[in-house]
Amino acid sequence: MFTETYNVFYKFPVSKRKHLVSSYDFAVQTVTDGNLILQHKGIPFLLCNNGNLWLSLCSVTTSAEKQSGNATVTNTETGEQYVFTGEHYVLSDKLAVVQDELLILELLCKDLSTEQIVARLNISESSYRRKKQLLFDKLNVKNTHGAIYKAGLMGII
Repeated sequence: MFTETYNVFYKFPVSKRKHLVSSYDFAVQTVTDGNLILQHKGIPFLLCNNGNLWLSLCSVTTSAEKQSGNATVTNTETGEQYVFTGEHYVLSDKLAVVQDELLILELLCKDLSTEQIVARLNISESSYRRKKQLLFDKLNVKNTHGAIYKAGLMGII
């Protein structure tokens, strides 16, 4: 997986590499609870003149996933996402946030409650939850904070 991640990185022209965010889930063994799934995310921070990665901002957080192996490389400039299939990365459908989802993102950024958002959008709570989940799926995130962070990183909001 790691070799394939670098292969995707180097397929892009040097000028585009700073927009590539890699993310993957991996398991670690804990003394008390057994396996714990962590998510590692790498964001290019500084490239060498030849386009090689010099410095990367990395974060490691607990993952909501039940197993390791989930991996993506996302171009934050275009929304293109490459998903690891177990052998190599393939381009998934291009991220397309529709107007309703963009409005939901903006209201989530304002830290409004579900009731306030439903009232502003004039839709049912179940419709709102369905649209919000679709947005989370498109952004490949598990919660509101992740959606706001990733949408900001991608320049959507």
